[in-house]
Amino acid sequence: MDNYKKTVKNLKPYKEEQYKNVIQDQLAIFTMDLLEKKGIPLYFEYIGVALFKLFPKKFALITFKEFPDLYRISNMLRLHLRPSDRNWAVGNIKTNFSITPLGREFAKETERLLNNPERQKNIRTNKDEAKRIKSIQGDVDEILDSGLFKKWRENKKEKNKEEISEFEILSFLGVMSFTKMDIIQKRISRLRDICKNTKNSEAEVFINNIAKSLNLK
Repeated sequence: MDNYKKTVKNLKPYKEEQYKNVIQDQLAIFTMDLLEKKGIPLYFEYIGVALFKLFPKKFALITFKEFPDLYRISNMLRLHLRPSDRNWAVGNIKTNFSITPLGREFAKETERLLNNPERQKNIRTNKDEAKRIKSIQGDVDEILDSGLFKKWRENKKEKNKEEISEFEILSFLGVMSFTKMDIIQKRISRLRDICKNTKNSEAEVFINNIAKSLNLK
């Protein structure tokens, strides 16, 4: 496992002009294919860190640019690449992923685009990305639309509550298990400020609850 971590940490970033017009889903399947070729299992944390190392401008947090946005990456892997959508990969973030034959073809095509940026078409910021940017500027919708918030809200209604794991909380916060606690605290404080600025008391209670689950303020 130490060798896997070392290999991922030593990945070198592409130049921004090589990938700025390649959609994130294609960068993800390319990265998964690259990791597989290096003999690295397709675990969520390896994929998330590798995406950030290779394409930092596409996969960094807005505020903490030195860290990957794992919440957004987890949504992309779970929702966009699965068989019911693009059918490029199968698996889940709690175990691991594997690439479908169709996914391998798109990984090859993505590699060609990265090596020949002139073949790429200009892409506009999509609705999800625009929504994310708006959210960072003070909108609470990103919190309310998250799967974790919806699960927490349902738990308030149900007698048999579904357990919320630490892994789910860390993914929501866009951090990893080895992220320093002071960084996680800053992330929580920023989300709490968003809730206060929009005067959304329910979202603020939610943030306070997940902070308590991590023994943070």
